Amino acid sequence: MAILDEANFIPGVVIDSVVRPTMITRPDARLIMISTPWTRDHPFYEALSKPQLGFTTYTWPSAMNPMITKEELELQRRTIGDFAFNREYNAVFMDDQFSFLPSPLVLSCTDDDYALNGDPLQGEKYPGQYLIGIDFGKHADHSAIAILEKTNDDLRLIYLNEFPLETPYTAVIGMVRRLNEAYHFAAGCLDKTGVGEGPFEEIRGFMRGMEGLTLTAQVKEDVMGRLKLTMEHGKLIIPRDETRLLVQITSQRCEPTKSGTLKFSHPTGTHDDQLWSLALATYASQQQTRPNFKPITRFF
Repeated sequence: MAILDEANFIPGVVIDSVVRPTMITRPDARLIMISTPWTRDHPFYEALSKPQLGFTTYTWPSAMNPMITKEELELQRRTIGDFAFNREYNAVFMDDQFSFLPSPLVLSCTDDDYALNGDPLQGEKYPGQYLIGIDFGKHADHSAIAILEKTNDDLRLIYLNEFPLETPYTAVIGMVRRLNEAYHFAAGCLDKTGVGEGPFEEIRGFMRGMEGLTLTAQVKEDVMGRLKLTMEHGKLIIPRDETRLLVQITSQRCEPTKSGTLKFSHPTGTHDDQLWSLALATYASQQQTRPNFKPITRFF
């Protein structure tokens, strides 16, 4: 008997080319797959959706669990939104035709062999080349910070911080200053649309490599497009256990508008602040950093 827990997160090639061949000589062998739904392009989904494969299937939404109250479920629904709630608690596959970053692509960029760094200690320094992305919010949206480590051509997410709602901008700026002292960023990018203009000017004062973007429809398309291209080339690595981030990535929707641009959105009741901080850090990694040459006066 082979029992695969969180089977939908195990690479399909492992199931088809490793697990199943070991069972072929045992007619009575049983394969049991248990998982939260994630991607349709996978043996787990095929086992559920194709009766001809011979699996007996069961779906147990969390509402069937006698240890979970209706009140707690409703609180979770309001907290994470209907999209993530239906996947995590109602066991529904949620990818649709408007998903900009489909689940198979996102999972191909995950790694379960490392964890994110915490906030740096006083005087702590990290050698290496780092990029930072910052998305500002306060009342309806969160402020979020993502840090990528660049190694050769790969980008590895090593820090992620989503601030509680109503966190003052001064506290976010203070954390950026603290992080810059620890990582000494090669470049950075932040959303200066609306409320981000003031924080951008202050951060620019102590981090000259910071670029501010006004996220028009065309700029959003460029930022998100670069993120997707980086993922398609296998150059971005993120921890597999960062579930909130993964949900935000796969929940991002994209629809064409009459003007020819793309409109990005997320389901009602959800957030995408972590996603945008990651996208901005990825964008920063692809900007050419200019050296700080001292001015030279020449006399002829």
